[in-house]
Amino acid sequence: MLRTLIVCVFLVSNVTMAKADDELRQAMTFYASFDQSADADFAKGDRQIYTLDKFGGSKVVPGIQIEQAVWDSDDGRWGGSLDFRDNSESIVMFQGNQNMPYGDGFSATISFWMLLTPEIDLKPGYVDPIQVTDKKWNDASIFVDFSQENPRDFRLGCFSDYKHWNPTDIKWEELADSDRPLVTVKKPDFSRERWVHVVIVLEDMNREPSYARLYLDGRLQGTHLGPHQISWDPEQVRIMLGIKYIGRLDDLAIFDRALTLKQIRQLAEFKGGLRDLLKHQ
Repeated sequence: MLRTLIVCVFLVSNVTMAKADDELRQAMTFYASFDQSADADFAKGDRQIYTLDKFGGSKVVPGIQIEQAVWDSDDGRWGGSLDFRDNSESIVMFQGNQNMPYGDGFSATISFWMLLTPEIDLKPGYVDPIQVTDKKWNDASIFVDFSQENPRDFRLGCFSDYKHWNPTDIKWEELADSDRPLVTVKKPDFSRERWVHVVIVLEDMNREPSYARLYLDGRLQGTHLGPHQISWDPEQVRIMLGIKYIGRLDDLAIFDRALTLKQIRQLAEFKGGLRDLLKHQ
């Protein structure tokens, strides 16, 4: 009797885990493990990695074309990673069309891992490990960044269309902190000694209410409450990586829904990274 009960519990547990994995797999729109190459393993849009000539530029060429950023087959969270070794005007990027969810009431989750000691590795100035937009940093833009001076804050920016969130065009320096569409983490626990899991959750963008949440290592750091109005030309959206960033970045994934806390923690539990999800398609 006991043996039968144990077998039943084991089977139910396996079925539950398989269902949870399948939900993540179905929600995934983009995934780059960086284990075999710099290109994405899976993408609903373009899998190719590109180099943009400069922020706001128009010249995009295939591959990583700058010496300051390299694909490294070793020393990732799992396998390889992107290694950003110095600042560059040019930017490594993926195309956002179909890879980054968008539409009326869209939700999305962006998950990735970072390895750096900000106070040692970063040069003065704002640093964006990832930024998604078709315009500028303060106009219909989603990003995480480090503040420009030590000790560094880590921040989630969820900027609506510029005229929506700043209709009277107040200078950034004159805006109260409460009027800036940011979630700020003081003294973030980043280190060269351990990888940190970063997750951005967007829920019901372009509707009311809407939410932007930042998680570090499975813990909620803060929420920015909308309304958020984001107007993109999907064909022009860019997923830009390593803007003035010096450090490693690994296992970048995007999902077409707002993942729950349980699902976010599940992302970190795969022994081989999210490649394990793709192995069981």
